[in-house]
Amino acid sequence: GASLNRAKGSGMIVIGADEVGSGDTFCGLVVSAACVDHEQGEALRALGVRDCKKIRDSRIGQYVSLIRKVGVRHSTIAITPDSFNELSSRMSHVEIQNMLYERAISNLLAKVGPPDRIVVDRYPGARITVDHLDVIMVPKAEQRYVAVAAASILARSAYLGMKRSLEKELGMTIPLGSRNVREALRDLLRREVDVSRYAKLYPSNVREVLREAR
Repeated sequence: GASLNRAKGSGMIVIGADEVGSGDTFCGLVVSAACVDHEQGEALRALGVRDCKKIRDSRIGQYVSLIRKVGVRHSTIAITPDSFNELSSRMSHVEIQNMLYERAISNLLAKVGPPDRIVVDRYPGARITVDHLDVIMVPKAEQRYVAVAAASILARSAYLGMKRSLEKELGMTIPLGSRNVREALRDLLRREVDVSRYAKLYPSNVREVLREAR
């Protein structure tokens, strides 16, 4: 049985990685990588593990527990808005993203050794090189690879944790996305809060609001 499976290539060990936060003005950026073997993959699929965007935020924690219970090994790299802003003085957004992917994947490789495949959800400007291993860029990878779906859930969980602690500091709810953020930004400026601790400063809408305030 087992050797037949191997021959058919279904016994693959896959590292999948995904990121949360690049489309949000507030909060930082998180990349997680997860290593999933064939049995774990079957178990995760049976438990309904799928892309985090298809799961309500209130249920992300339950899915993280399931992923841990199945024994999936993983690595998460999270940077806060102020670290992001500090890095973006010398790197583009996409270079920061590439760097976080490389770190998360190489941390995981140090724990699990090289898998059969490393898969990342393709994004514009993705260039990821890790220990001379091939990294496959797949559009909508979280729908095709359960390892990427698991990584997306782990990243979302860490991201929500960061959001909660920033909200606690601020005493207000942080809006996600990039559209309805001007009011919140203006509110922070009125309160003379250092916006760079809570929001990414490079998006044009943030720069505009900061210009108004001068």
